[in-house]
Amino acid sequence: MTIGQRAGRVLTLHVAVVIAILVGTCPSGAQPAAGSDPAMKGNAKERCSAGSIDRSCFNSADIADRIVYCANLNKSYVFFSHLPGDLDKYCKTPAEVRRAINGRSSDQDGKEIAALIKEIGEIYLAAGKSGSGGKPSDIDRQICEADQRERFAHRIARTQDVNRVVTDQRLRSGRTPIVMAAGIFCGDINLVGADLTHSLVFDYSIFLRSAVFAYVNAAANLSFNVTYVLGELAIRRSKISGGVYLWNAVVGTLSIWQSNIGLDVDASEILAVQKIDITQTKVAGPVSLAKSIGRSLYLNGNEFGSDLSLRGMAVLDQAVVARSTIGGDFVVRDAELSSASISNNRFASSVVLHESEIRCGINLSNNIVAKDLIVSHASIRILKPKASETSVVGRWSQPKQDSILGTLRNIFSSADGKVVGEDQDTRLGELANLVRSYACPSSPVVGAADFRDNRIEKNICLNAPSFGGDLKPSASRGESSLSFAGTAVGGTAFMALNQAAGSNSSAPTQPPISDAYDLNLDLIGFRTDALAVAFETYGKQVRLLTTGFRFDRLFESNSDCSFDQSSATSPSTSKRLELPHLHKLLQWLGQADTTHPHKSAISAFEAAGADATEIKIQKARAELWTDLDEKLQEVRTAWNGGDFGAWLSSHAFGRAWDFSRLAGTWTLGWLADYGFRPQKAILFIALAILAYTLWISRYLKVQSAVSDVRGGQVRTGWLFVMDHMIPGYNIDEAHFKIRSFHYANGRQIDTITERRLRRTIRLIKFTGVVAALFVAAALKALITG
Repeated sequence: MTIGQRAGRVLTLHVAVVIAILVGTCPSGAQPAAGSDPAMKGNAKERCSAGSIDRSCFNSADIADRIVYCANLNKSYVFFSHLPGDLDKYCKTPAEVRRAINGRSSDQDGKEIAALIKEIGEIYLAAGKSGSGGKPSDIDRQICEADQRERFAHRIARTQDVNRVVTDQRLRSGRTPIVMAAGIFCGDINLVGADLTHSLVFDYSIFLRSAVFAYVNAAANLSFNVTYVLGELAIRRSKISGGVYLWNAVVGTLSIWQSNIGLDVDASEILAVQKIDITQTKVAGPVSLAKSIGRSLYLNGNEFGSDLSLRGMAVLDQAVVARSTIGGDFVVRDAELSSASISNNRFASSVVLHESEIRCGINLSNNIVAKDLIVSHASIRILKPKASETSVVGRWSQPKQDSILGTLRNIFSSADGKVVGEDQDTRLGELANLVRSYACPSSPVVGAADFRDNRIEKNICLNAPSFGGDLKPSASRGESSLSFAGTAVGGTAFMALNQAAGSNSSAPTQPPISDAYDLNLDLIGFRTDALAVAFETYGKQVRLLTTGFRFDRLFESNSDCSFDQSSATSPSTSKRLELPHLHKLLQWLGQADTTHPHKSAISAFEAAGADATEIKIQKARAELWTDLDEKLQEVRTAWNGGDFGAWLSSHAFGRAWDFSRLAGTWTLGWLADYGFRPQKAILFIALAILAYTLWISRYLKVQSAVSDVRGGQVRTGWLFVMDHMIPGYNIDEAHFKIRSFHYANGRQIDTITERRLRRTIRLIKFTGVVAALFVAAALKALITG
């Protein structure tokens, strides 16, 4: 039909309306005019009451009438480009629409529906092409104003049309959906203060500006599946008893503020060119953003009654989930995030971060998790900033970039499959640049993986995180790279830094942390009932920050944090939990900056009935070297500061005593393992006795002595040495009242030999005093633990 024919048909219908009013008939010749026979008037009221499907009650030239008529038939209204005279031609069953969309319809109407939907996509692409400026108002003017009205006249609806539809008294009562498919909505669509008893369905349509639903009370659903909104799609201060559905939609901004939604929000596979913002909203069911792409994501102050899913989602800038209550699992799986802040939330189930890439860091802190926190195979892509840069930089891996860019190109492809160039569509260009970007959002800049100050009621499972760059923290900030500081765990904390050997996880094995950079694992104030560590995953470059780190039980475990694919469950604990091998544990404890984990490990071993002596010895040794390092650092600081003389005059005595004390402690460690093995001191005494005996008998060749006690000879063997070594007690008085010493041949020793022997005896007595002191200290340490 030509433009003139369509215009003539519209004019004919308008003339028919005027004639109908003058002769007392409906435009179709059936509805009586005012002032006609009362009986006929009454019949007309009955025919045209709520739920009417009498064609005589509807003006086929009026878009609102056509939509209401189709809704009363429980069919979808399709915005055909021509204007059929038969109202039923506009009304299609959901099955007919689906067949047309899937290309399985052979009739002309089905083919036209498919063409209409393709044209909707072409209109969206035209809105971003160079020359239109990419502004919604440009394409809105091009299509909706006079120069384009003829082409799209019968496919255009405005805000007044939507308002007339939802307030029409002829609508069937109940929750029959009002479906408007393949429509072009011009101008800002504002539905304010409406009281809806029907679902509103705008699937496969395009809004050339914004669509705002404010103070709406809807008894059923709002649906925007496969719909384009160039501006903002907003639901504000509304009560939707059903759900909100935006599957595969493309929006500028999605905003849901201060609203109450009775079922769920399904925003799977959508593209938000600007942001997704859900604030102070209550949703009784799950919220899904699975496989969606958004420039930014803000979920703030919400209450969700079930799961929150970010499976496969890509957030190109900031992602914030704050001050919200999540009634089910919070799942971030196969996702790509830039800077993520998840804080001050209450989760009624588990939090799962699995096989996801975070290019600029994550701050998951100050949350309450009723079940488990699972961080499995997460990749932190942060890179060390250049010297000239002040911001943190990071980049997704190339496969992740290719995946996101592939999805964007599919969205920005014409009906014939031709991809719009990034230089031809400002929206695609900006989004693609963000995907490839190294720059990180300015706020919040995390620059690390922070899981601080959380309260986990059950378990926490860390397994196989990988890092894509240098994570050594700036000395000026002193921040750790991976932090669980202040977090409390009611169950077991499984801690593995890379894929554990023998794991049955289906996820790809991550390489161990590179030796090219250091990783500080911040466990300051971390508390857990049980700690299960895969010790072989902690390389030498890992440093443990452990002030206030406490645990009651200790195990060695290679748990792979496996969980059900459909819903997160507790980490796998099917593998046997055993006390760790001692050499692995000691190596791991040696990477700690304090002895706080030693104390917990000792208690755990003793509670399990195992020997903790080696751990106690390492603890004492670490405390000695820490104390010594502090004292030496003080000396170095004074020396480098140029006031060493003044420092020496005021601290010399105290530091001399400190270094003497440390020397004594070191000696005790050498002699008796810091008192935890007093038998070593006894062995040292025995060896000293043997050494002195051999010295006297073999080197000095002294074999006997003449004593004044019995007037006879006594041997200068081991008993003689031991008697002189024990201070304050004499085994044999004859050993101390010696008149002369003699060689083996009976000849008296010469003066030089006697002088050497007297010095040896004094040295034996000194050794005895020292040995006695250390034996006493060892026994005291053994008794006090």
